[in-house]
Amino acid sequence: MKKIFVFLLLVVLFCAAPVFAFSAGLGNLNLPGYETVKKVSLYVVHRGVGDITNKPFDNMLGTDQGLITTYGFGFRITDWADLSIMRSNLNQEFFVSNKIKIFDGFAFLWGVTNKTSPLITQDKTNYVAQLIFYEEIFKDKVAVTFVPTYSNFSPNRPTFAIGMGGNLQVAEKYGYLENIEILGEYTPAFGGYAFNGPELSFGIRWNVLSQVMSLMITNAPFTFPNSYILGNEDGVFHLGFNLSTEL
Repeated sequence: MKKIFVFLLLVVLFCAAPVFAFSAGLGNLNLPGYETVKKVSLYVVHRGVGDITNKPFDNMLGTDQGLITTYGFGFRITDWADLSIMRSNLNQEFFVSNKIKIFDGFAFLWGVTNKTSPLITQDKTNYVAQLIFYEEIFKDKVAVTFVPTYSNFSPNRPTFAIGMGGNLQVAEKYGYLENIEILGEYTPAFGGYAFNGPELSFGIRWNVLSQVMSLMITNAPFTFPNSYILGNEDGVFHLGFNLSTEL
């Protein structure tokens, strides 16, 4: 078990090295997702462009073909609302979102993206809305998240999807690592504009010092909810890494 964690940490360091930055959550559903940030949080998300199943070590776990990277900040507005501002190098896209916590286990998120790349000539601005339901079970060792989502990624064909995810705590502490969890999520889209296969991600998350880290495999290279709910187009799986820290 110790060798497995050492290997995962080495992969994390390799993925983080190009930008020396921080990031958050499992990535797509950002499990559990209903809380607001405590003060100010700094996020960075990496997705390897290459296929992790195609000669993964020759292809350095898919990162030789480049990284899709998202930076962002989360700002606490009140005890029940926050504001997030993100920037992705994919399509030179900005994402601004507001999350409102209705009560413990339930929140509403809405956001807007704008693609500033000159290569994108239509549908440059998209909107997204999510309801986030979260429930802990089995003495808080298991939690499930349910996220109905709407996006007008293609204005003429708006997309509806149902995000489903869960996390299982496997250890409260292991060495310097705390709150070690296994996570997974599945997001089928219903109608509208969507790719052939649903979004699927699974990974491991842990706390170390004041940071939350996660390492995952996902078939969705997108990180903003207006795009990842579209699912997977070509069956390729990517290595992903997230890190978040409070400022």
